[in-house]
Amino acid sequence: MRRPATRCAASTEPSTLGGVSIVVPADQLADAVARYGFAYLVTVGDDGRPHVVAVSPEPTADGLLLDDLGRRTRANATARPEVTLVWPPGTVEAFSLIVDGVATPSGDTVVVAPSRAVLHRPAPAPGPAPTAAPTASRSEPRSRSERPHRSAADHASRPRKRAPTGAPDGGV
Repeated sequence: MRRPATRCAASTEPSTLGGVSIVVPADQLADAVARYGFAYLVTVGDDGRPHVVAVSPEPTADGLLLDDLGRRTRANATARPEVTLVWPPGTVEAFSLIVDGVATPSGDTVVVAPSRAVLHRPAPAPGPAPTAAPTASRSEPRSRSERPHRSAADHASRPRKRAPTGAPDGGV
């Protein structure tokens, strides 16, 4: 179940959510935006997939002004006005700025009226820092849960098993 959005304008004091998110009050949003460079605007397409573009929002009295948006982004914001802006952190330890809001397209521009804004970063890992895994000295094969994770590139670079002669291809 989705939690109801808290209005950015209702916040007057910074508060922490779960230790890694800090609410940004509406009256401090322009200052927070000024500390970042570009942002990513996330809209949702007709097929339900996210559409992400880089933007340079400008704070105004009405919200965050976005210009030079493409046709797809404007169409998505018109059809589904709930959007998210994400300003990435400058370092791994820094906070991202995340703003949820309602977009109002007008010609080539969109104004996003913020409904919620937070500074967010990943929680630090509990316990001591990870160390290199000891070398396995056993001869039996490792269980699936103990095998290292393989990326899509690892799988693509492995030679494919050949089907026996007379069998259809792809019957691996």
